[in-house]
Amino acid sequence: DPDTHALVQLLILQAKELALTPKEFFSKPSEPGNIVEPALFLIACATIGGILQGLSHINLFYTLRFMFISLVFTGVATFMVWKLFTLYGSEKSFLENFRVMAYSQLALLIGGLQSGMIGVIFGIGAFGFSLYLQFIGMEKLHEMPKNKVLVILGGVAFFFAVVGNSLPMKP
Repeated sequence: DPDTHALVQLLILQAKELALTPKEFFSKPSEPGNIVEPALFLIACATIGGILQGLSHINLFYTLRFMFISLVFTGVATFMVWKLFTLYGSEKSFLENFRVMAYSQLALLIGGLQSGMIGVIFGIGAFGFSLYLQFIGMEKLHEMPKNKVLVILGGVAFFFAVVGNSLPMKP
């Protein structure tokens, strides 16, 4: 199907550009109200990361759990970040914040490789890479000083690190 092929090519192109030149990626203006592209990107990354997680544990439950948690956490984190930035005076919309948070989930491709001790390293790396992408994207989006962006993202990241580590790991 040509449409599916074009979509896959777009997602690969976006992932490559985001990984290699995130500042340029987030500097591009996005279409107002366009939630489809970032949502598809998020779903693709959560699905691939989930498949990797399931394969590394040889258990489909891990695939479904990874996908569900990735999608829910991204939605909740977007809401939290959006509300915190509005407290600092930003007038950017929820959808604009969602775009940054969804694209920062490129790190789920690394995060899906969490199994054993090497998985801890991949998990920490994915978490750090996601925060890096969020920082770049939010700084560009909100045009706020770096310290304010760091405080907001650091607070939300700490919250999710605590919540994420308190979830049961076994199916």
